[in-house]
Amino acid sequence: MTTFDDSNDSGSDFTITAKTCEFDTMERVANSYVFKDYTASYFDDFEIEFEAEIEASDTDGQAVLCLVSNTAGTKQDQFNANDGIWVAIYNSSGNLVIEIVDGSNVDNDQINLSGTTMPLRYFTLKRVGTTTTVYLYSDSARTSLINSKSVTGSTVAMRYLHCVASREVSGTEDITGYTQNFEIVSN
Repeated sequence: MTTFDDSNDSGSDFTITAKTCEFDTMERVANSYVFKDYTASYFDDFEIEFEAEIEASDTDGQAVLCLVSNTAGTKQDQFNANDGIWVAIYNSSGNLVIEIVDGSNVDNDQINLSGTTMPLRYFTLKRVGTTTTVYLYSDSARTSLINSKSVTGSTVAMRYLHCVASREVSGTEDITGYTQNFEIVSN
């Protein structure tokens, strides 16, 4: 079980425990993120399991739920550095969308959900070579697959694992939820 030990919380949005990273009304504009530094080149091919729930979201509210990168920071920091692989969630006109992005070549794909909340869901993020896939399950045993999406990108080894990050662009739209139980299955 990963314990996250470093953060930047510009909006006082986080409550962090040994297993859970709660974010409460985290605004788009916030410069907020929680991460662990595994040292240079730690993540090559990898498989990470985690869980997430979204309790409330404004239209355009968004959060990164899992991020592996060489840049500690927000989603905007990753865009600026052409870095990272992330799973994010955002509210698009009243419906949540899960996106997977490889920031090295800005390849992305989406899983569309309905409604402004998401019950507890179980994720696996797996990179093999240039392909990264996010798997979304409805059960903790990860046997009932809801959907999966893949992107293509870099094979650069990375050092940071984030359990939550803000978007850091203008707007006060917010999102509330949590991520938990991050487990590095293989690396």
